[in-house]
Amino acid sequence: MTKPHSLFAKAKESTFETYAGCAWVYNELVSSYAKKQILNALLCLLTATLAMMAVPYIMKYVIDAASTGETGQCLRYLVVIAVVSTIGTIFGSIHDHFRERAWNRNFHTIHIRLVHKLYRRTLDEIVAENSEVGAEQIESLKDRVQNILYFFLFESSIVLATIFGATFFLFLINVDVGAMILLLTLFNVIWFFFFHALLDEKMESIDKKFRRATRRLVEKINLTTSVKAAGVERKTERQIAAELIEPLEEDFKIWGYWFQLIDVWRRLVNTLAPVLILMYGVTTNWSGGTLAAVSSLVFMISREYGFIGHLMRHLASQVARIKATRKALINPPAFDYDAGIIYTRSTTCT
Repeated sequence: MTKPHSLFAKAKESTFETYAGCAWVYNELVSSYAKKQILNALLCLLTATLAMMAVPYIMKYVIDAASTGETGQCLRYLVVIAVVSTIGTIFGSIHDHFRERAWNRNFHTIHIRLVHKLYRRTLDEIVAENSEVGAEQIESLKDRVQNILYFFLFESSIVLATIFGATFFLFLINVDVGAMILLLTLFNVIWFFFFHALLDEKMESIDKKFRRATRRLVEKINLTTSVKAAGVERKTERQIAAELIEPLEEDFKIWGYWFQLIDVWRRLVNTLAPVLILMYGVTTNWSGGTLAAVSSLVFMISREYGFIGHLMRHLASQVARIKATRKALINPPAFDYDAGIIYTRSTTCT
């Protein structure tokens, strides 16, 4: 009983850390203007996705009408599909417009706010041997923050909207199928919940080695003139290669082997679930239209859950690698810059 409780506690803590990292990026590094554009983009995306997901749902009635020879009714449903698809396309383009507004403006905000946070640290914090707020850490953090924002704006939002929209219409078609898809969603959520704990435990030491190797690399690049003057170019290159190879090999063992061996079972469940759902439909005598609509939507969800594994791997990796720098930046500085320094004229001056 102790071990599952310990694993649950680790998973809970890891999930909170991921949430805290994403929340920090959004609250501290996203401008208020960009937040408004993100909200507009998400509303348009949801509208566009629901419109596109409605097409397989309406096709159910098209196929059923065609199978009974109701040509006029079939054509009317096809006109509805054309209208709904047009609406989805228009809102999809509007979504892209707002998304690009947010991305463009916030590229500027990220740079300025990170520089502001760096300049509010003391010199000792910045130049210390194991500093997590040096120039190279801020540069790396900037890149990872942009990757996280790209993840939410360009990738995960579309995947999640598709899953939500498809599930909504599956409930309209058949409540049993909607419940089955909710179980599939719950399975994936639980998998990712415990996956975070295992990943954090394995990645912690590797991230330290990556940060140390990155610091040494930047130091050697900054000393290029001295390296050239001393004629130790090849020796320095070998040192850089040796410092990078160890964390890279450990990183590959995790993502190239360990993660794949775990994730293949989740993928198999997501792959077989639509087939089992359709077998259920065949044995319960669904109409041709219902079978076609359900098959289109459940295979769409299955594909998105297959892709979301890649997205979660990306998010977990990026958030894990900003953890140390984020914690260093949110700690109170040794002194308060905003308090200011007050100069007064000495009474002994003439």
